[in-house]
Amino acid sequence: MIQLHDKQFVPFISAKEIDFALTKLVAQVEDDFGDDTPIFIGVLYFRLGDFAEAENYLEKASKCKDGHTEEVNYNLGLVLASQKRYKEAMIKFEMAIEIDPKYKAAKFAIEDIEKVLE
Repeated sequence: MIQLHDKQFVPFISAKEIDFALTKLVAQVEDDFGDDTPIFIGVLYFRLGDFAEAENYLEKASKCKDGHTEEVNYNLGLVLASQKRYKEAMIKFEMAIEIDPKYKAAKFAIEDIEKVLE
């Protein structure tokens, strides 16, 4: 059963099938984009709770020529903060703000980390 708020659902596919589909999706995206890994692959792994893969793919996305590096750094910061690697996360959030000084989410993330580190 899957619990979502006050509702329960029976999953349509198993965790094994989801892993297989994700692996296949990532392989196809890598074939299509080559070295220009899209940010959404890292974000997808982050949302699934696989922080090591999220960090791996977000680091690849940070080297993308046409990527939004402020978003990559922000999401890397989220991944690092989720692992309680706060100082590294802070650096990534600061990098995001350096690229886009109006990046409110990164500013809020820094404030949150400063509260944790107090």
